[in-house]
Amino acid sequence: MGDANRSSRCSMPQSDKSSLYYDILVDSECSGMVRDDLKEIVKRFSKLLVKERQGLALAAYENDTLVVDLWGGFADKKKRKVWKENTMTVAFSTSKVIGALIVAILVSRGYLKYEDLVITYWPEYGQNGKEETTVEWLVGHKAGLITFDVDFSLSQCNDYKYLSGIIEKTKPRWKPGTVTAYHALTYGFLIDQLVRRVDPKKRGVGDFFREEIVPFMKETNTCSDFFLIDKDFYIGLPDELFGRMAKVTFQRQINIAKYILKDAVYIKVFLNSLLSGYCYWNSPVQSATRYPSCLNLMKPATYKDSRIWKIENLSAFGICTARGLASAISAIMSHDLISAEIWDILSRPTEYVKDEVIQLHHYRGHGFFYRPHPTRKNSFILEHSGNGMQKVVFDPITKVSIAVLRNGLTWNFKKERESDYIASNILKQLK
Repeated sequence: MGDANRSSRCSMPQSDKSSLYYDILVDSECSGMVRDDLKEIVKRFSKLLVKERQGLALAAYENDTLVVDLWGGFADKKKRKVWKENTMTVAFSTSKVIGALIVAILVSRGYLKYEDLVITYWPEYGQNGKEETTVEWLVGHKAGLITFDVDFSLSQCNDYKYLSGIIEKTKPRWKPGTVTAYHALTYGFLIDQLVRRVDPKKRGVGDFFREEIVPFMKETNTCSDFFLIDKDFYIGLPDELFGRMAKVTFQRQINIAKYILKDAVYIKVFLNSLLSGYCYWNSPVQSATRYPSCLNLMKPATYKDSRIWKIENLSAFGICTARGLASAISAIMSHDLISAEIWDILSRPTEYVKDEVIQLHHYRGHGFFYRPHPTRKNSFILEHSGNGMQKVVFDPITKVSIAVLRNGLTWNFKKERESDYIASNILKQLK
């Protein structure tokens, strides 16, 4: 991308297919490629990039073909280390989409049903009021388990047998099925336990992903002179790839306070919390984002620790490029890993409901968030946000997947709205 102190050129692949692509000069550190019919996206991305504290990446696939691949800024601004083509970061809760899709794959193969009781596959789960929990409730954040009864250490995060016992003995905070409450950090542990019990090979989410999804992820001619394998989504990052990680940074408390006091979304959350009888220190969000203590989302140092990157858990610990995240979803959609019957179920939310952790109303279902499609009437797109304003959006009908990732975490909801705007423009063009 050139020297970090001067503007650079968005470099595009030159080949016999060069008519599909275009070159453009931009005013910020932007590199990548984009299909010609989506060239306006570069301008929008560049405007977003100049406001970033660190780095930013955007990728989109259509019918398993990479159509947008842009990145820029810094992997580590303090060290003047620029964001490169293969820079990876923590996907945070956009990782949950992969967990929900893995369950959908297993449902498609007939190994379980959403309406089944969890105890059908995991009998020991049926303790302390959890007996009637369905698979749908577990996947859809209605299990009442935003924390477990016992804290555990970082070294125990991959000890699925130990964690199984903790989960089985835990009493849910709410009666299962009665409350939607975002399982910020416990979600991945629950999904992994379920997958291990229904998969015929008894694999966890990491092995299942590597063996059942990665082989379908694409090789794409990118901005380099070689074919880059777009398989850069990891559930448990190998040690030899640590050098490709961007430094995750948090905002200063004073800036966080500014956004909380000024943004209507936070004001609404605050008022809803008061109406629900919660104060800051006893609210469900405090519990959900700080348990287990070793994975506390509010501690800046937590996600700089390379031991975190090795956790095989889809609550928040997918490690990837934006291209890798979008490619994983694209592979699932484009290679019929989920049946048409199950996609029909997934394409619609089950409810519009207030979340007791988030304290906002959303369309929800099957582990996903939904919003109306920007052009198609009576239709939805599936999406998920992640800590610091990460975003993933996909449409199983047009087989479009879009990912936006940043390493400079922010509480500024304007950033997410800008990502939504970019995603909507891509979806409108690829309708």
